[in-house]
Amino acid sequence: SLRKEICVGSGTAPRAANWRAPRSVARLRAVITRIADHVLVARWRLAGFRSSHVPTRHGRVHVLDARGSGDGPAIVVLHGLAAAAHHYGTLLTALRPFTRRVIGIDLPGHGHSDLPKAHDLHRAMEEALVRAFEETVGQEGAVLVGNSLGGAAAVRVARLRPDLVRGLY
Repeated sequence: SLRKEICVGSGTAPRAANWRAPRSVARLRAVITRIADHVLVARWRLAGFRSSHVPTRHGRVHVLDARGSGDGPAIVVLHGLAAAAHHYGTLLTALRPFTRRVIGIDLPGHGHSDLPKAHDLHRAMEEALVRAFEETVGQEGAVLVGNSLGGAAAVRVARLRPDLVRGLY
């Protein structure tokens, strides 16, 4: 095991046998990441964004939402893998002058959205995202902007709800 190799290689077996830095470091990193995420969401709240959760049968989906000052259709931004909606706050802010509304949705299992607990995780994530999209944009519809995994998610939403998607980018 790794602990055994560390003990034998270090020459200080009694002290090294109690060493747990990898787990401690991982926990510390997770705590720091969570704190940083909350600070970023708070930053966007101060900039006029509303942070809310849409309940779905597969868990809550986090949404950042702000009014724009333009007359274009609502724009929904979907992030890529290992990202979150608040990472696109600068883009959402830049789009506000051109649209009535900007929305960033945390994909299920990312950011502040819950990870669905279902046997068919792919289907559960898709259903939760579509439900959050429907609930957030209403009958108004929106232009979907997706990056990486968010692009694939945008195509799936457009396939399932073409009546609400006014464009894909």
